[in-house]
Amino acid sequence: MNLENIRTILLDGDGVLYHADEPVTGIGRFFDVLADRKIQWGLLTNNGTRSAEDLRRKLSRFGVPTNDGMIFTSATVTAAYLQEHFSPGARIYVIGEAGIKNTLKEANFEVFEGETVPSHIDVVVSGMDRSVTYQKLRVATLLIRYGEAAFVATNPDTTFPSPDGIVPGAGSILAALTAATDREPLVMGKPASTMYQVAMRTLNADSTTTIMVGDRMDTDIVGAQRIGLHSLLVLSVISTREEAEESLPPPDLILDDINSLADVLEQSAN
Repeated sequence: MNLENIRTILLDGDGVLYHADEPVTGIGRFFDVLADRKIQWGLLTNNGTRSAEDLRRKLSRFGVPTNDGMIFTSATVTAAYLQEHFSPGARIYVIGEAGIKNTLKEANFEVFEGETVPSHIDVVVSGMDRSVTYQKLRVATLLIRYGEAAFVATNPDTTFPSPDGIVPGAGSILAALTAATDREPLVMGKPASTMYQVAMRTLNADSTTTIMVGDRMDTDIVGAQRIGLHSLLVLSVISTREEAEESLPPPDLILDDINSLADVLEQSAN
């Protein structure tokens, strides 16, 4: 892979550009290099608990300007998919937080939540919910098993890093529903192809000149490889160099962080 030919960079968020609410070292320089090289970029995150506007404000605090259509979350991609396949006003039961619920409401769907079984549900959406209860899982299971609702998942991440260590992610909730319903969901986020396809289409990007930069082999890198994109792993507590080098196939590049990527991009231009 020749980085000199790269015209589009798809970036994961947490672990690549920031840790929680703190930017990674060198974030300003990295985006300056992208601007100098005229490389367009998009943010692809499986985190559906925050809206795209929330992430735009976060990046703005880090000194990174964004435009409409540069932020792709598992919530926005889920809403885009459902708009393609269901009518406005479709009834959706959600296990999730404000990011996914508000995004679906803004997409003109009727959103239901809580511990009471609603009637005539078209879709059950499972996402990250730090207030999940047995009763919510019960409602979703009944709707999927007996109400014949479509079963959609925002993302399959079983864990995510927190200040206290690795904790359960949306995929842990999804595992419970999959076991209880004997149904596999249609997954929107990485490594499923939907998020990449929506981003590539929106950015009018060419797969031969696009690279995905992420910190998870099982989502960011595997998903990119499946649809023929170049891939770059930045090292983190989630995926190590040893794991990446032993994977088949390995990512095209392995670097410490995006500051190292800025170095390589500058060198490739010389």
